[in-house]
Amino acid sequence: MKKRKKFALPSSITTLLIITAVIAILTYFIPSGEYQYLNDQPVAGSYATVPSNPQGLWNILAAPIEGFKEAIEIILFVLVLGGTLGVLFDTKAIDAGLGKVVTSLKGKEKIMLPVILIICSIGGTTYGMAEETIAFYPIIMPILLAAGYDVITGIMVIFLGAGIGVAGGLINPFSVGIASNLAGISIADGLFVRFILYMAYLIFGLIFVMRYAGKVKEDPSKSIVYDIKNEVEAPFNKISQDDSVVFTKKRKAVLSIFGIMFFIMIVSIIPWNDKFNITIFQNFNEWIHALPVIGPIIGNVPALGDWYFKEMTILFFIG
Repeated sequence: MKKRKKFALPSSITTLLIITAVIAILTYFIPSGEYQYLNDQPVAGSYATVPSNPQGLWNILAAPIEGFKEAIEIILFVLVLGGTLGVLFDTKAIDAGLGKVVTSLKGKEKIMLPVILIICSIGGTTYGMAEETIAFYPIIMPILLAAGYDVITGIMVIFLGAGIGVAGGLINPFSVGIASNLAGISIADGLFVRFILYMAYLIFGLIFVMRYAGKVKEDPSKSIVYDIKNEVEAPFNKISQDDSVVFTKKRKAVLSIFGIMFFIMIVSIIPWNDKFNITIFQNFNEWIHALPVIGPIIGNVPALGDWYFKEMTILFFIG
């Protein structure tokens, strides 16, 4: 007998093409219409029908190309930032840095839990760290298990920490960046509200994790994986701390450059002059450009606060 093929969900690209095709078909049945706009806002009651423009097979195939053309700045930014992150992960600078933190806090595991959770949340809220945390488990898990915690505690401080950062994304280019570009607004718009949400998620996450970790340390039977304790802990018991990645001067430099890039990006997207009437960056920019030799050599760099995706792409290209 032939084995029946298991149903597999289509890839994200296939799904998007299917949705595009369905929308194209609907153009034959749904009347076309549009609003009048004033200052980029639709005027209430101004909706009116317009001649239909049914979309054919060629239009369906052209849609992704048109989409790339319209969103070229954000696409280039994601590609260059992805390359920067690729270099960063290839050097294992983050793994080594976190390993250094863990080693420094050995014997102070109660402090280690919130520190690691906060570090992972910062990674999530700045550059969308998620699957990259896989490398952290062999570093952190053996120490937490030896301190009397369980694997769930280790998973929560890493996975939940990164998830909190992504959910309360401040400048995550892969979520907030793309969404702000599609909405036609600055990535800094709503930054204060997102910061409040991020802090609320972080405080709740810290309380939740610390309460659970405290219960498990006091009474190991409170662990939700207590009945399979030996099986889930076995892989981590075989890991030696000697296998951890060394935090060399080169990795320190790589991590420092990456941190500087993100710091500049954060400062550059806040509209200091337009919204807060803070002119220090504008004045400094004008002063630099006015210098006889240095100004022309540096070129036409926009003032910090006036940057958008093109400038941020150049920044991470330099990084």
